[in-house]
Amino acid sequence: MFKIASKRYKTVDGLLQRIFEADLNPEDYEDSDGPSQSDANIQNPAYDAI
Repeated sequence: MFKIASKRYKTVDGLLQRIFEADLNPEDYEDSDGPSQSDANIQNPAYDAI
């Protein structure tokens, strides 16, 4: 068993969450609100040729 020396992060989950949040760049998730304009309208495949 090991102990985290930080008083701020009592659990491994809290420490890992902070590490991953610090690693993310704002531009990485800038357009994650919705689908892009090119993906908004998807054409249906044509099955008549079968």
